[in-house]
Amino acid sequence: MKKIIPLLVLTIFFSLNTVSCSNDDNPQPVNTVDKDTIAEVHELVNPVFTANSIYSYQYRLNFRLDYDSDQLLIYRQVDTTTSGSPVWVLLPSSFTNDSGTITHSFDFSKEDFTIYMDANYDIKTLTPNFLTNQVFRIVIIPGFFPSTKSTTPAVDYNDYASVIKYYNIDESKMKNISTSTEVSK
Repeated sequence: MKKIIPLLVLTIFFSLNTVSCSNDDNPQPVNTVDKDTIAEVHELVNPVFTANSIYSYQYRLNFRLDYDSDQLLIYRQVDTTTSGSPVWVLLPSSFTNDSGTITHSFDFSKEDFTIYMDANYDIKTLTPNFLTNQVFRIVIIPGFFPSTKSTTPAVDYNDYASVIKYYNIDESKMKNISTSTEVSK
């Protein structure tokens, strides 16, 4: 019996260590990516900005932001390079023309996001290229609440290509957002 007790204690000890696995939901160290939320990108083409919508576009998410710390970034295509590659700018962003300044901004929750367009002049006089034929990229990135502040950001969020590379997003799997499922105001 005395020989069985140490063997039993050892068996219980190893069993408990095998059962207690690591939990990826714990806060991640600064400058690391949360591995249980998958970063992804969605494309929104030609949302309708009208006076009826107060020059905003709201979309109810058909994908999920699972954690309070997950983030949603929105980029607007502002141009193309001479080789035809899109040029992306992180919202909020402003553009100044002869009439004044136009600003695109956004907000989001776990349920939806809204893109806003505003100007410091009568928005009805905007050239059509600001009201139509807009392309946006909505990037979902995993988040975490670090216990300490980092003085150096892990990635430049203003640079769309850097974000895609850092979060290892496969753009060939990009999902299109249907403008027919927008939320009516």
